[in-house]
Amino acid sequence: MDKYKNIVFLKDYFKNKKSGFYVDVGCFHPIRLSNTMFLYSKGWTGMNIDLSKKSIDLFKIRRPRDINLNFGVGSKNETLDYFYNKKVFANNTFDIDFAKSFLKKDKIKKGTVEVKTLDYIMDNYSTEKKIDLLDIDAEGYDFEVLKGINYEKYVIDLIMIEVHHYDDKTKKIAKEIL
Repeated sequence: MDKYKNIVFLKDYFKNKKSGFYVDVGCFHPIRLSNTMFLYSKGWTGMNIDLSKKSIDLFKIRRPRDINLNFGVGSKNETLDYFYNKKVFANNTFDIDFAKSFLKKDKIKKGTVEVKTLDYIMDNYSTEKKIDLLDIDAEGYDFEVLKGINYEKYVIDLIMIEVHHYDDKTKKIAKEIL
C-alpha cells in the first residue's frame, strides 16, 4: 500500500473519530508523505519520532501540539549508527543492507543516535495508555520497533507498518511481523 492509499484508508477507518492519539515512528516529514498529518488536521495529537534531528525540528515548527522526539526506536535502549544520504530523507535506516538497496551507495553517510524502546518513550514522554494509530516506517527495523512495546500496558487500535520485500531477509522479517 503506498502512502496515498494509506491516507485514503485512514480517512475511512477514522472517519467518525474526531480526536485521538497516534504514534508515528520514522515520521520523516510533518506534511510530505505523512500518514498522520490528516489526523493532526482533524484535531488529533500524537507523538512523532525520527532519528533525524532536522526532521524533528520541522515537526516542532509545523506540528507544535504533538510530542516530537529525536530518537531511533528499537527493541532495547542503546546507541546505534544509522545510514543516510540526506538529513531529512524518507529512507534513513539502521539496516546497512537496506541502506545499500535504497540509498545512493556512493553517498551513504553514517550518524549516531540514541535508540529507545516504545515502552521507554511512552513511559517518559506521554501519559496516554490508548494509541489509536501506531504508524511504523522504520526502513528495515520495523520488527525491532514492535519488540519494544508492552502490549499488555497499551491498548492499540490500529498498527500500520511499511515493509519492503526486496530480498529473502526482509521477506522473513515481514512474515515475523505478521
